Amino acid sequence: MPNHQTKLPSYRLHKASGQAVVTLSGKDIYLGVHGTDESKAAYQRVIAEWLENQRQTPASSRSGAKPDTNIIDINGLFVAYWQFCEGYYLRDGKPTRELENLRHAVQPLIELYGGTYVSEFRPTSLKVVREQMINAGLARRTIKDRVNRIRRMIEWGVENDLVDPAIHQALKAIAPLRRGRYGVKEGPGVKPVAQELIDATLVHMPALVQSMVQVQLHTGMRPGELVIMRGRDIDTSGKLWIYRPESHKTAHLGHERVIYLGPKAQEDIKPYLVTDLDAYLFDPRQAMRERWAACRTHRRKPSSPARTTRKITDRYTTASYLRAVYHACDKAFPPQEPLCRKVAPDGKRETLESWKARLTKEQHAELKIWQKEHRWHPNQLRHNAGTYLRKEFGIEAARVVLGHKSAGVTEIYAELDRAKAEEIMGKVG
Repeated sequence: MPNHQTKLPSYRLHKASGQAVVTLSGKDIYLGVHGTDESKAAYQRVIAEWLENQRQTPASSRSGAKPDTNIIDINGLFVAYWQFCEGYYLRDGKPTRELENLRHAVQPLIELYGGTYVSEFRPTSLKVVREQMINAGLARRTIKDRVNRIRRMIEWGVENDLVDPAIHQALKAIAPLRRGRYGVKEGPGVKPVAQELIDATLVHMPALVQSMVQVQLHTGMRPGELVIMRGRDIDTSGKLWIYRPESHKTAHLGHERVIYLGPKAQEDIKPYLVTDLDAYLFDPRQAMRERWAACRTHRRKPSSPARTTRKITDRYTTASYLRAVYHACDKAFPPQEPLCRKVAPDGKRETLESWKARLTKEQHAELKIWQKEHRWHPNQLRHNAGTYLRKEFGIEAARVVLGHKSAGVTEIYAELDRAKAEEIMGKVG
């Protein structure tokens, strides 16, 4: 006879879906709508089977009762999916940009259909959400990515027995936006940055940031691959160095990323190679020391450099690298009066807060346009390298060096690709 003396697993509410759930042997078993006689009867049944089976989940019950997919709304589905994403979209223990991208994608969905049952969400509903994105002035590719994220959320709901599979299947029938149709605009895309702009801003960067820019130009690597460079990830045994990033954009797809460092890139990297192989090559603290040293030679200031409230880590992030580039751009191309920050007769510059507070709404818009025209970002350097490689060596060579992958074929010619990349980068990198 089964032992009923110990405490039994509880009948609980799954808040995200509104269903009753019980956890047996580490497995969540959904019982139907919480509070109903049917779900309570299901609870009694699975508990009896579990006890009779020596506290093991019977094979017939391991999948649980089929959940009622008619009682979860879009809000509930999103909350459940968000909880999953918070644990899934992590890199080095930190959330990736996918969470922010998801938040933007579902905003119009929640505004229009948050209280709608998922079972009532039809293809025409998703098209209404897409139309709102078009009216908001979003580019076609951005809309496509956001609609796909919504579909992915629905698909996750199907996988977790929260959504009827027929809902996801119906949403897949929506044809994608075509170029030039429905009045949707095309985004400008990422373009190479003019060499004149690079040269004008390099002189306003610390030597370390200058080296980072040059390495990107010589190799075409992504900013995210650049900022995590360590000595342990670089094979310097041969004439051509080989860098294998610890993590990269397509690692989750099983792709290997190999970056070849030619003579020019090696010269930019050598000053930052240290005996500690785990140390990051490009340490922002070194750039900060350079900046403080330059300030001490031009004006009086406290001898201690620890005057900033911003925490300085042992490596650049893509965001801090971008800020360093933008800072140099603003110094190289300052806006004219009254948009620029004022400088007092004693040489003290207006604080950032007072400068922003002084500008009117129209001036803020004008300043934004000025900065857009006179700023460039590190992602563009990858396109500079790609443009040069394509022009000099052909599109296939550019694909190989930049690490672009295509289904199946790339793996077949992997060794040929590497030999070709080594030959190319030995000349230009």
